[in-house]
Amino acid sequence: MARPVKEKFDVTRLRFVLLGLLVGLMSGTVVSAFRYCIEVGLRYSRLVYGHLRIAPFVWWQWAL
Repeated sequence: MARPVKEKFDVTRLRFVLLGLLVGLMSGTVVSAFRYCIEVGLRYSRLVYGHLRIAPFVWWQWAL
């Protein structure tokens, strides 16, 4: 009986898997940062428009 031949460990597959994980982590970080910036921007705009509704003339000096 012939023994089955043990295949070599495929390093290129492991490399592609690790690169895929790295790209996934980087893109997830970018998306999270983008969503955080949108959240902060919306919070700031709600604050500004709330103040504009109460005292619109105070902001004219800042805008000029």
